[in-house]
Amino acid sequence: MGLTFWKQEDKKSTRQIRKKQQEDAAKAITTIIESGYSSHHRIYRVNFVRGIFFGLGSALGATFVLGAVLWVLSLFGELPIFGGIVETIQNTIDANR
Repeated sequence: MGLTFWKQEDKKSTRQIRKKQQEDAAKAITTIIESGYSSHHRIYRVNFVRGIFFGLGSALGATFVLGAVLWVLSLFGELPIFGGIVETIQNTIDANR
């Protein structure tokens, strides 16, 4: 019973710490903007460009990983377990060419 109580208290203190960190971050951002160090437009533009590059990087990484997985699967084309799967994937790729 004491352990359960401790876990609940620990969760509450963790939530309070996270909320305090969020409040501190919001105050810091507000201070930066109000001091004129950075404008709203610049922050929006930087975050927009960051989002574009994040999306492009994710797509490029997923393409690379998928290509590597398909290449490895093509090495197992003769195995009975993977043969049907690999054949289906190769037929789909050949049909789209």
